[in-house]
Amino acid sequence: MKTKIRISNFFTTLTNWEYWPLNVFYGPFIFWYIFLSIKSKSFFFFSNVNPSMLASGLLGESKWNIYKLLPKEIYPATFFIDAHSDVKKVISIFKDAGLDFPVICKPHLGERGWWVEKIDNETELQAYITQFDNDFLLQEYCTLPLEGAVLYYRFPNEERGHISSLTFKKMLQIKGDGKSTMQELILSYPRARLQWAVLETKYAQQLNDILPDGEIKVLNTIGNHNRGTKFLNFTPQVDDQLVSFFDELCKKIPNFQFGRFDVKCNSLEELKAGKNFQVMELNGVNAEPVHIYQTGFSIFEAYKVLFTQWSNIQKISMQNKAKGNNLLSWNEFWKIFRTVKTYKNPKSEKFII
Repeated sequence: MKTKIRISNFFTTLTNWEYWPLNVFYGPFIFWYIFLSIKSKSFFFFSNVNPSMLASGLLGESKWNIYKLLPKEIYPATFFIDAHSDVKKVISIFKDAGLDFPVICKPHLGERGWWVEKIDNETELQAYITQFDNDFLLQEYCTLPLEGAVLYYRFPNEERGHISSLTFKKMLQIKGDGKSTMQELILSYPRARLQWAVLETKYAQQLNDILPDGEIKVLNTIGNHNRGTKFLNFTPQVDDQLVSFFDELCKKIPNFQFGRFDVKCNSLEELKAGKNFQVMELNGVNAEPVHIYQTGFSIFEAYKVLFTQWSNIQKISMQNKAKGNNLLSWNEFWKIFRTVKTYKNPKSEKFII
């Protein structure tokens, strides 16, 4: 069966560009990046776009440092946890703050959902501390129902910003028919089948269960594309009210011109009004306009969006440079790169309890 799944997943990946490896998808983009670098007279033109972030948030910036730039009232309670911490001590940290399980654990250096996990109890927390083997962030679990992403940018010479991508997420899930087992439902759904290596372990005791007709089973609660999440493009619904709200929010973040807010909220209408929302993460110039991953979005449309985005980054960079915000040197970039490369790898590639 494993061979059959691998073959099926290979053809699913081959015929759907959204599942392609990053180095394959971004291959043609390298030429555009080189063009922008020549135009800017620096390979590191991105590095002054957000002067308060290390390398503008492209790599090496600790999420912990980024949270400290944000107003505390807009993000969940978050704690920096040292590697190899005693699990009892970690529990006391968040319980003393009035919190309880579940919590979210994530690397303070990381991206694309790497080692981001919802932790439901002490056993899972101990497993995470043991397996991840590095410093991480522990965060209050946010129960707001909608999870989305807002990509915002503003040219330094302009007062008003822009929102180029607005996306809401649909977590990986299956729907029961009253006849099929969980395993059959997972393997019949290409998006879930691609996650089989993880789901087979995670739901080992439930794979033969038959879901009642119409019952929805959420398989993964972490909203990331490489966890099977679907992205729903709401960019056409961006309006002046939403832009104005993010203009005001971004003015509270020092020297910030470009990034993606990963948010939770009750509804788009309340988000536009600045009510009942929380920022789960803020990403800098490494942020993707994730609406390009909506099923049916062509690869040519995706490249057009990415090329435009990086043209905007280059324009922001040149305006900031004119204001005296310098770019990284080769030596400075190399130091950051070495820090990222020496960040300890976990003992396992996936979280197992």
